[in-house]
Amino acid sequence: MEPTGSRFPVNDRIAVLQAAVEYMGEGFTVYDERLRLLAWNQRFFDLLDLPRSLAYIGSPLADATRWNAARGEYGPVDVESFVRERIEIALKFVPHRFERVRPNGIVLEIRGNPIPGLGFVTIYNDITERKKAEHKLQESVDTLEHRVRDRMAELEAATRRMQAEVVERNKAEATLRHAQKMEAIGALTGGLAHDFNNLLTIVMGNLALVEDLGPLPGEAGEMIGEALDASRRGADLVKRLLSFSRRQPLSPETYDPKHVVADMHALLSRTLGDDIELAIEFAGEDWLIEADRSELENALLNMTNNSRDAMPEGGRLTIRVEARTLPPDQPDLAPGDHLIVTVTDTGCGMPPDVRERAFEPFFTSKGPDGGGTGLGLSMVYGFVRRSGGAARIRSAVGQGTTIELVLPRHLPTAASAAAPVAVAQALGGTERVLLVEDDVRVRGFVRRTLEGLGYRITEATDGQQAMALLDGGADYGLVLSDIEMPGGVSGLDLATRVETGLPQTRVLLMSGYPDRAMARADWRDRPVLSKPFGPRELARAVRDALDQNRVP
Repeated sequence: MEPTGSRFPVNDRIAVLQAAVEYMGEGFTVYDERLRLLAWNQRFFDLLDLPRSLAYIGSPLADATRWNAARGEYGPVDVESFVRERIEIALKFVPHRFERVRPNGIVLEIRGNPIPGLGFVTIYNDITERKKAEHKLQESVDTLEHRVRDRMAELEAATRRMQAEVVERNKAEATLRHAQKMEAIGALTGGLAHDFNNLLTIVMGNLALVEDLGPLPGEAGEMIGEALDASRRGADLVKRLLSFSRRQPLSPETYDPKHVVADMHALLSRTLGDDIELAIEFAGEDWLIEADRSELENALLNMTNNSRDAMPEGGRLTIRVEARTLPPDQPDLAPGDHLIVTVTDTGCGMPPDVRERAFEPFFTSKGPDGGGTGLGLSMVYGFVRRSGGAARIRSAVGQGTTIELVLPRHLPTAASAAAPVAVAQALGGTERVLLVEDDVRVRGFVRRTLEGLGYRITEATDGQQAMALLDGGADYGLVLSDIEMPGGVSGLDLATRVETGLPQTRVLLMSGYPDRAMARADWRDRPVLSKPFGPRELARAVRDALDQNRVP
């Protein structure tokens, strides 16, 4: 008898379930308690290249294992002994999850779980591209770290030679060393940032599109979330390097830092753990600052992580936000009203030599195996200095550490306070967009996203092809172009062509290394879509560019 409210008879529901299983991106099998095949999909046989003669109800697992072993799928093994061992393990019905590289190079993730009273279900997933992306990402990071360390070693050797020349030139030498470090990091990161961020755009963008499809079967949602988190950590590494070398553009907002600290209370508490008490203190008036909110959040997280590592036996961390008017004799600061964000811990403290170098890039007191990159406090320093403020450290061994971020108060003008804020109600559209991008995978992600929003997309693989399309007379609402492209015609060249000859067409540039665009006086104050970006950032940037200077 059918349950009340059922929409389909049992047979129909089974057919629907079978159809859904066939549309899974993963292979799927169910074996009974005697390891006989009960259910499967075509994807399972495709992934493992198994013959269709094994696809019948009751097909023994031993036959499929024997077929694979006989053709060398598991390497040089004694076939029958191998089959017996595998079957003995399978009959234990223990949950398992492992990765296997097939002879053809395909990497499979295999997850099996017992079904009480029935047998077990197994999912087979092709993770080859994900593993390639992870490997390429790790190679890029390792290469960058090696090159930076080598370059820093050269700089330190040069510094020691310069220090031998004694006392009237000390100040000039310190300034030169700082400039050399900045230039070295900028040169090293700039060459890798474009390709690195292209890769992250492909990974993050497509994973976000899959995540937006809705509930996913099994552990697929969790797996996609983990891959997105790993991609974001890679993006954060590039952002930190570019931030310190002052090649990462800030996105300043006007806000009260007390609100940022309050909003992060729960996150910071989880970061510290149960052995460290977190105290939040606010003092003085509620003033505003103008700074990149995400950079301030990252700075608080970095300082909290350092304090946690300095208190392995537990302790107390105090974050205080105070409004204060500073006297005119403050070094590196203009006199007047400032917001001071203070992070104080009761940890082990720093000896003088560590305290003096704490803000230097790649300097860490945790040792080579301590998990520190040496970029946390240098990123904090770079953010505060670019925001017009200063960063200070007070610390002594056994007496804890206090880090102060001093940020100037922002006084909005009457005109800016009263200006209306235009917010696009919809991010889609029907305009024709000329998409210019030499990386086919980035181009594919951008096209899929924009077509899904209703835009009409024409693709060009480089600047020369885009020039030809523009000269062909088609009416484009927007030219969306990468900055760095082969062929001698860059995105900046395209932008100049559009603005001089097609004034009704808007231009939006995208880049994994936006410093080149910012260096040009005519593009310094214009928006550049920084890679990596996701579908939402892309949709917002395109809509904003199309709506620019549009008469309501």
